[in-house]
Amino acid sequence: MKANTNAIQTLPNCVKADTVNFARAGTGYQLTGSWAGCPVNLNVDSSTDLEFGVDVVGNCTTASVNSLPAPVKPVVFWFASTTYSAASLVFCTPELTIHDVKVTVNLATGELINVEPLGDYAQPTNVTSGPPLNGQVWNGVRHDVTGASADTLLRDQISRLQLAQSVMLLLQKGDLNTNLQNTDTVVNTVSTRYALYLALSARSNYFVADRSGDKVLAEITEIQQRLWLSYVPFILALPVSLADLSLPFLSQYAIYTSNGRDFARRWYSWWHFALPPLPATSKPHALCAPVDCGCGSHNQGFSCA
Repeated sequence: MKANTNAIQTLPNCVKADTVNFARAGTGYQLTGSWAGCPVNLNVDSSTDLEFGVDVVGNCTTASVNSLPAPVKPVVFWFASTTYSAASLVFCTPELTIHDVKVTVNLATGELINVEPLGDYAQPTNVTSGPPLNGQVWNGVRHDVTGASADTLLRDQISRLQLAQSVMLLLQKGDLNTNLQNTDTVVNTVSTRYALYLALSARSNYFVADRSGDKVLAEITEIQQRLWLSYVPFILALPVSLADLSLPFLSQYAIYTSNGRDFARRWYSWWHFALPPLPATSKPHALCAPVDCGCGSHNQGFSCA
């Protein structure tokens, strides 16, 4: 099924840190770094092989960033290994855009096959402009949990932990030491997982049920299985063994007779296959139905069976 609708595109906008330092500090390790005036200072327990997490930035030198509410601030991912004495920091500033799109969906499986952008969504919304977001994007890492229950606070912490852990698991599929020291690998891995997380969040946070009653026109293409039959004329009393023909397959033969010699010829594109002459004692053969020889100027002295 194909239909025109609207879609939200979420972009994680992840970059590597401007500076990163991971070194011994007392009985443990200290991970420090910064990006765009936003510092990171984390203590890592030496008894822990792997350390990872994600949180919003804080104590930035830019007042416009510090003044943002936690749910819309930039975020920082950190990953560290005390075994390899290697660590990495990635900063992300999410954004979203709304587009008019044409989507292709498999109705049988629910699979989204293709999304074709048609242009930017021009109408004002309370997602890209106006309250409550005023064009800002929820980072999905921090939420307004004022007055929330203990269970809600726990789910908030688990979400952050699982997001960072999903990235660490991908980094561990290869050589962890090499991956942690390759900043491009870490940034790309974080971008992939965070983009998926933001897309899932967008579906839950920004879309609402349509109560207008408007109908969406859709084009439905039905694919049905068909059995295709290829016409193969039936040849009667052909005194030649099919094994002797040495042809790929029988298809649309024309039988010619000239000077007492019989030939079966098959034309396919520019290929021309000729059968060996029939024995002199052979009886005339016939087709089950007359066919047009299609011999053109060469049919002089020939007669179609």
